[in-house]
This record gives sequence, structure tokens and C-alpha cells, in this order.
Amino acid sequence: MRKGLQYLDRAVACHKMADQVRDAHHREQLESMAQEWEALASEYASELAKAKKRAQQQAGPAGRGLQSGAFRRARPLLYIVK
Repeated sequence: MRKGLQYLDRAVACHKMADQVRDAHHREQLESMAQEWEALASEYASELAKAKKRAQQQAGPAGRGLQSGAFRRARPLLYIVK
């Protein structure tokens, strides 16, 4: 998800720069760039959701217990050395 957040950060940066620019043409270009970054973030989030759904479907009933939080952490093995 880091990549999606980076895309959103870049969109915010473009919006901030657009607010500071006086030239209307440059402002429009920056706003357009911000919209593109936002679209990329949305596409990336959509792809992650699809991949998660595919992984859950491939896991089948046996793997679904792991997704629901039923997984227990293994206890650490302690080795005693004499």
C-alpha cells in the first residue's frame, strides 16, 4: 500500500503547488497532474483489492481460518543447553 500512499502524496503536492502558482496555464497543468496521481492511486487500490480477493479464493476453506484471525502464534521453543 505504500505505493498508493506515495501517489496520493504526489497528488497533494501538485494541488499545493497549483494553489501557489499565478499562471493559469501552469495551475491547470498541476491540477491535471494531481488528478492523474489520484487516478493511479485509485487503480492501485483496486488492483490490491482484486489480488486479495483472488488469494482468498485460491486459499479455499482451509486457508480462510487464517484470514479470519483464527491463526494462533506458535510458542517459541526453548532449548536448554547443559
